[in-house]
Amino acid sequence: MRRQNGFSLIEFLILVSLLAVLAGVTVPQYFRLQEESEEAALITDLAAVRDAISLYQKEHDQLPPGVLNGESSENTFVRHLTLRTDARGLVETAAPLGPYLPAGIPANPFNRMRTVKIITEGDSPRADDSTGWIYHVPSVSFFANSTASSTKGTPLSSL
Repeated sequence: MRRQNGFSLIEFLILVSLLAVLAGVTVPQYFRLQEESEEAALITDLAAVRDAISLYQKEHDQLPPGVLNGESSENTFVRHLTLRTDARGLVETAAPLGPYLPAGIPANPFNRMRTVKIITEGDSPRADDSTGWIYHVPSVSFFANSTASSTKGTPLSSL
């Protein structure tokens, strides 16, 4: 009797079909876990920035970050949270307050953007994915600028 080297066509097809079934089970789980991980990162980042905003207000006589001389801007918001400031909110190297977010504004884990849309009047706007975050100055609210929903169906912008 002659010995065969390698796999027969039937053995090869069985192997390929087993690999396809295995991939069909594991790939969706991988993407679900990745999405859950991004949600957890988003919740952590929101908590860190909201805590920084709250601490800034406590140390600056309830003045919200991003407001300087009655004007609001993304640049001022970022500088107030990431650099040292005095009690009036002026950025100075030797100032006694801050920085509250020394590593900077985190990137939104869903759209990878660090930019902040500053809203100075009206109600909180709807998310539109144009920036990483939205900061509503009148209500001192900070939330994700994402139209996506969590794995539980909750809009990410409402977390």
